[in-house]
Amino acid sequence: MAPQAIQKKIPIIVYGTDRKGEMFQETSATIAVARGSVTIRLRRALSAGAEVIVFNQQNGQQAEFVVETVSETNEATLVPREASQDIWQLDFGDSGAVADLRRQFHLVCLKCKTREAVPLEEYEVDKLERTGRVAHYCEGCGADTEWSRSGAVDAAAGAAGAAREREEAGQRRVQREQAEGELQKLLQAEAEARGAVERARQAAEKASARETELSRQFADAEASARLAVDSEREGQARAAALAATRETSERAAQEMAPRIQRVEAEGRAAGEAAAQLLKKVEISARVAEELKKEAGEAARIAEDASRRAEQARRDVERMTAEAEQARARADAAARSGEELRAARQKAATDAERAAAQLQAAEQARGAAQALLAESRQAVSELSASLTQAAEASRAARAQADEAARAVETAAVARRAAETALEQFAEARAEAAAAPVGNGAPINWTERRSSRRIQMQTNARVRRAASFEIVQPVNVSRGGMCFESRSSYELDEVVWVAMHFREKGENLETPSRVVRVSRGGGDRLHSYGVCFDA
Repeated sequence: MAPQAIQKKIPIIVYGTDRKGEMFQETSATIAVARGSVTIRLRRALSAGAEVIVFNQQNGQQAEFVVETVSETNEATLVPREASQDIWQLDFGDSGAVADLRRQFHLVCLKCKTREAVPLEEYEVDKLERTGRVAHYCEGCGADTEWSRSGAVDAAAGAAGAAREREEAGQRRVQREQAEGELQKLLQAEAEARGAVERARQAAEKASARETELSRQFADAEASARLAVDSEREGQARAAALAATRETSERAAQEMAPRIQRVEAEGRAAGEAAAQLLKKVEISARVAEELKKEAGEAARIAEDASRRAEQARRDVERMTAEAEQARARADAAARSGEELRAARQKAATDAERAAAQLQAAEQARGAAQALLAESRQAVSELSASLTQAAEASRAARAQADEAARAVETAAVARRAAETALEQFAEARAEAAAAPVGNGAPINWTERRSSRRIQMQTNARVRRAASFEIVQPVNVSRGGMCFESRSSYELDEVVWVAMHFREKGENLETPSRVVRVSRGGGDRLHSYGVCFDA
């Protein structure tokens, strides 16, 4: 049953050699993708059996492919050079990837004596068993050379390799101790950074609490200021009402003064009239007595006197009634005068009370104005305090951010140190468990499973504090070789962005320096890196 193909366009970059023998680099897209093949169309004409490298721009993975068929329209079907490779990461609905079942052999280069663990295809195994030799690419020689099984080549080289292994083990032990020391320093720095973060958090909480308290005080001050303003307005209203009452009382007193004067004048006049009537009554009484005394003296005079007495009596009665009326009017006038005097006194008292209330209102207004001024000053002070609190809060937040960044940096450095320790432990375990055959050492720094090819492309090699753009000498699925004047150390971790473009989206792969060849004089240093992911 043929593998199921998925019609999908995936952006790719193809590197290889065309029918004319010219190296090329072309951007294209897939037409159909299956687990064991991919169909593409290129402008360059390819030959069946040619090898190319396909770079998946979506996930940054690449692999070597062999051209299986080519149509007249340059539509080519490619199959992976290794069946276990899958750079598409698609669900084909079948049983999944095929495991790498190739056998590995410990081989040695017959030219430069380099040893490697090399996986071989069946035809290569058959050739090795028949002839004792097989062709394989040698990094040290820079070309395909004859290789044979290790164990029978140069015992002295084996001893030198063992010494080199011991020296590398010592260096690794020193590096491990240094890494452990650095890890302890990083853990201490992380603890200090966490303490700084905690202190910054506590300072931020205190600043927040202080800000809340100041906000509450500010709200209380605003409420007090509003109460003071309301009190001032109420006092002003009461003062205006009292002033109006005082003016009304003064006008009433001014209006009552002429009436009081008139009533007092009428009362005095009535009193004077009553006094004159009383005097007349007293005179009449004396005259009546005299007439009574003279009545006995003369009858004729008596009758006249009687008539006059009667007349006088009637006059006296009339005058007495008039005097009583005058007395009543005088009493009424006196009572009216007293009421007027009481009203005037009450008006004066009310006016004095109104003046006192007006003075109290003026004092309350002055106190309210003083309280308003104090409230405004308190509001200004609270505003300044709030501004200082906000600045302190921002400073605390900035310190917290710096501490968080320091913690993050320390965590990244700690993870790097832990990764280095794990890699060192794995390398030491592998070195301890590796079969050595007849005592000849094995070079475990190189374990390539695919042949490297040359291509024209750029790669960016980035370290923690610098980076450089290089042109690889050759590239394989698991790593690359490049030359540089910069100094890199063995097992140093770098980040490699293959097919680097200045303004494009470049995917970086964490890598490790596995081979270092120092150049003398003006010669460039040669390095080999292994892609860890």
